[in-house]
Amino acid sequence: MMDLFDLALIASRRGDYPSAHLMLQALVDEENDPRAMSALALFARKGLGEPVDLAKSAALLARGAALGDADCAYDLGVHHANGWGVDADPTQALAWYRTAAERGHLRGNLMAGIMAFRGEGMARDLDDAERRLRANAARDDGSAKMCLGDLFAAQTERRDPIEAAHWYIETGAESVVERLTALRPELESLAAAGNRRAAHVLAAALVEYLDDPAAAAALLEPPTDPVAERMLGALLVAGRGVAQDRDRGRKLLASAATAADPVACLHHGLLVAADGDHVNAAILLRTAAEHGATAAWAPLARSLAAQGLGPEARDAARKAAEHGDRNAQLALATWCRRGTHGPVDLARRRAGTSRCSRRAMPMRYS
Repeated sequence: MMDLFDLALIASRRGDYPSAHLMLQALVDEENDPRAMSALALFARKGLGEPVDLAKSAALLARGAALGDADCAYDLGVHHANGWGVDADPTQALAWYRTAAERGHLRGNLMAGIMAFRGEGMARDLDDAERRLRANAARDDGSAKMCLGDLFAAQTERRDPIEAAHWYIETGAESVVERLTALRPELESLAAAGNRRAAHVLAAALVEYLDDPAAAAALLEPPTDPVAERMLGALLVAGRGVAQDRDRGRKLLASAATAADPVACLHHGLLVAADGDHVNAAILLRTAAEHGATAAWAPLARSLAAQGLGPEARDAARKAAEHGDRNAQLALATWCRRGTHGPVDLARRRAGTSRCSRRAMPMRYS
């Protein structure tokens, strides 16, 4: 059931700012509602239905932040960072970002981490920066991953080209090509010295971003560990950077899968499923999914469905949908609406959508 705040949002989306303003002001006056304070602050900041008034915006945010609202605290930090309606003060900006972070605000924690890394509003604190950025990265915050890459690429005591490249690759952003190119000579030196993780990370960068799969294949030969086996196997199966050799590629993938490498299990499971062996495909794909290769949930659902294991297939599809697989979200909604592979579930079919990963089957190294 919609409340007055919902009605105000509907009015604002229609462009009826006077009506929205009246409803939001009523919520502020009668209920001291911080959501309404945040919305009115936005109106004042952007001049929606009223003249731009940054001081008014800051004052409303201060009221909302004092009531414990995380969004108001974060936005107040932005005002102090930019001098919007208040004096520009990085120390105050940092304080409000930290307050927002303590209240669970992801962006507030990111900004507090960035300021700790840069030494803005405080002395540089790489420990605090890394802790905050890792916390955000664990929640799939692409900006935090990029900042972690920059942190480890910077000329500080934290410099680690392998870790920097790892986080740049994790972003899934094409904009990291220049950064990875700059790190390539160091990674090549480390790989030549026998650092296997450097070789894995560099190979992934060469295939996914630097358009040099031949160099990646040469780097991985001969494969001496499950990660190298899986990466080289995928290149051989696809014929990327090397002459296609599906038999050898599949043997390498099978060997890596035997060592329980989750991404190898995913790759090998997909090939086995394509052969029509859904029993063994499901075993491989379940191993992959349960050990972190979440892209395996959707093909697992298909292999289970092919075996007539409806409830298990629906459960796997649900997990794929929860991890942002758009096709799984749509399939699950259809199954729940029609009662396929289980009972009709009209509530489940309304499950929301989320962002899909950049690549369904990346050249992963970890």
